[in-house]
Amino acid sequence: FLNSMEQIVQCFKGAWVMKKIVCFICVLLIFALTALPVYAAKERVIDTADLLTAEEEQKLSQMAQAVYDEYGVDIVILTENTYVSDIQRYAENYYDNGGYSADGIIFYLSMYDRGWYMATSGSCMDTLSDSRLGDIFDRISGYLAEDDFYAAFSNFIPLCEGYIKEGPSFFATPVVSYLLKLCLLLPVAFGIA
Repeated sequence: FLNSMEQIVQCFKGAWVMKKIVCFICVLLIFALTALPVYAAKERVIDTADLLTAEEEQKLSQMAQAVYDEYGVDIVILTENTYVSDIQRYAENYYDNGGYSADGIIFYLSMYDRGWYMATSGSCMDTLSDSRLGDIFDRISGYLAEDDFYAAFSNFIPLCEGYIKEGPSFFATPVVSYLLKLCLLLPVAFGIA
């Protein structure tokens, strides 16, 4: 009887160890599956408005990937058919919550009302200043007006890349910006004094 009790105890011990191993493997699988989306490739061309062919999307994605590989900057193009009340906030939130790098730009186009917005993040806020974004839009607006979206976006990416390669404009650097403000405000302060 004692011998059979020892066998039963050993069997339960073996089952207990087996349960621990199975639980450990399950926990590892859960962590692996949870972390999987973090390492998934990010889409940089999201054409839910269906303005581009699959081939055009692929070419634009390759162009954006090349810029990322070279400079670590994400260039994202997002098109939708939905109404958005605050297009600026929507584009900024989409970029911020999309898992993109800290440095980048998103071009958002809503075909519902033909609204658009370019939001920058990180170093691109200095590199792609308002005047540069205005220049970029001036160069692609003709294509957008003619509904030639591929031409617009295929020009948008290299224009952004050119400014990224060039870096911030001289007047956008913090030291120069501070000195310019000082030079403008100092005479006003003396005049008031």
